[in-house]
Amino acid sequence: MRYFPSKLALVLSLLLQCVACLALAKPVGILQVSQQSIPILPNIVNAHTIRVMRINFVCGTINGVPVVVGDTGSGKVNAALVSTVLIQQFHVRCILFNGYASSLNSSLRVGDIVMGSHTAEFDVGELSQGMMKYEYTNTTGTNTPNPLYFPADQSLLRLAEDVVGSLHFSQIDDAGGLPYLPRIISGTVVTGDILVSSQRKKELLKRYFHADALDRETAAIAQVCWEEKTPYLSVITISRLYRSDTRVDLNSFHKDAASNIIQFDEAIISRIGKH
Repeated sequence: MRYFPSKLALVLSLLLQCVACLALAKPVGILQVSQQSIPILPNIVNAHTIRVMRINFVCGTINGVPVVVGDTGSGKVNAALVSTVLIQQFHVRCILFNGYASSLNSSLRVGDIVMGSHTAEFDVGELSQGMMKYEYTNTTGTNTPNPLYFPADQSLLRLAEDVVGSLHFSQIDDAGGLPYLPRIISGTVVTGDILVSSQRKKELLKRYFHADALDRETAAIAQVCWEEKTPYLSVITISRLYRSDTRVDLNSFHKDAASNIIQFDEAIISRIGKH
């Protein structure tokens, strides 16, 4: 069949529209340690569950944007497994991770939110005579070194920074003073399977990695996303202070902290749907 230039232009235009529609149809992946900690599922329209490898994923839409939500469970292995399944089975366009973390930044308060501009794994390396020599991870299959810090997707990070001014957060009551409005910062998150309570270890992590927060999932998901070339951003809430070994009673601030994270997620997802 012979196409005239006008017909060829029409065919190309239709093909481009189809490609754009397919891109928009890709869901946004949302990961969290548990549905109980950040209950975003009630906000999903037309929710239905798909089970893959004994993992339940909830699919539906938020503000008209397709989403898939999964719980990582605790720790790096669980987080890496669930994020891999999410990428491979659902072909998500990006991943948002929500969780709780300990502060390594003395200016942060309980309920404050850290957007992970960079993440690193603090328990990868060689421990000798009480000293840790940190090492880089390698890309599976190629054995090429990964970066020490996995960067967040810059487009997602800018988009998240843009929506901050439009949010109306709930105040946080840390049971130690007057309620206050949480703030959001962009910072570095370090991840390891070890729960760090030692103030000396916290000081070392802060000094070596210039870190603002630490948890047990973020960098594992970031590594998978880096290797799978999937845009990624973590949005985590501080639940333990820098100079305290006492974790806040999650039940005392859970409702407001979770509400703030969900509001932030929905604003980001809505903006993603417009791009």
